[in-house]
Amino acid sequence: MNGINLFSVSLKILLCTSALIEGVNTAAKNVIVYDNKLNNKSLDFFRFNNIRGRSGRMFRYFIGYVYVFDAPPQEELPFVDIPAFNPTETTPSSLLIQLPQAEIPESLREKVNSLLNQTILPVELLRNISSIEPEYLLDTAKYLLRLSVRELDQCSWSSRPEYDNTKFTSEIIWTRLGGAASARHGAMLSANQATMWVWDLYKIRNVPRFRKEKIQNQIGYGKSPDDAVEDVLAFLRGWASFNYPKYLAALSEVANFVLTKRGLKGCNYLPFAATIEHLFQPNSFSSLEEYGLPIEMSEKFMSNQLFGKDDSLDVIVDTLRSHQLNHFADGIFEKRIIEDFQNGIGAKPYTDKD
Repeated sequence: MNGINLFSVSLKILLCTSALIEGVNTAAKNVIVYDNKLNNKSLDFFRFNNIRGRSGRMFRYFIGYVYVFDAPPQEELPFVDIPAFNPTETTPSSLLIQLPQAEIPESLREKVNSLLNQTILPVELLRNISSIEPEYLLDTAKYLLRLSVRELDQCSWSSRPEYDNTKFTSEIIWTRLGGAASARHGAMLSANQATMWVWDLYKIRNVPRFRKEKIQNQIGYGKSPDDAVEDVLAFLRGWASFNYPKYLAALSEVANFVLTKRGLKGCNYLPFAATIEHLFQPNSFSSLEEYGLPIEMSEKFMSNQLFGKDDSLDVIVDTLRSHQLNHFADGIFEKRIIEDFQNGIGAKPYTDKD
């Protein structure tokens, strides 16, 4: 929204690409879809429904209207394959090892038995970490078992890592645990970059500031502003707050087993994984964002001591419902966001005289 100056009037008409209307909660009464193409490809049924679903939203309009200039895409009934009922060669191993022996086809039993009868990791550990394929878990354990005691010391941390600890674990996630593909979807090009960005976020602990600095940094390296924004958002949404915590939690289980088996001090990465899942912000910020309150506004309210970082969500919502918040807004745009948020949580309407 940079460059849009709303002055002191409400914005009645917004022209935007599908990327904005799909990614931003808009308070639109009418949605006009004037083109059925996206990047020279026809809109599919799912994306079209996502766009038209933005009409009549956010507690403001009971009925919304959608206008189209082309025939809307038709729904195609998908083919639903349920691998638990019909396991094949393409069924993930993480699912196969959950099935009773009698339900595993003869052609797959050798594969499953090799996972169930190995002695590297307990079978229950493989089953409990169902989000990661057991082959990756076993490869990681084999790698850790080959390390010297001095090298393994890099794994023996809990709650608060040092930079070298995060670098070591990121390299294992990238090369052994199967995290490289997910990291690349999060705009990470290497384990080193993933380490540095996670560490920078950890040290800053301020999402708006991190976002601004990284975007400026990317532009400084020659990226276009659009690409810079996309990369930073992909990292925050796809890697830092989703996939990285998942892989780190899995690695914690495997590393702890190997360390204790070697007679060394164990580890526990789960507290660190949980905090980065919320981008090192209070847990309530994620929930408030679901209500339509941006993190920047949550930080502003907390810095003005409307609530504390350890307050429960119920306490915070009750507080924000019972206070007049418009005077915290910097401009009409923030004022409208606050009004929509308070309407959504059932606050009484305030007038400019309040």
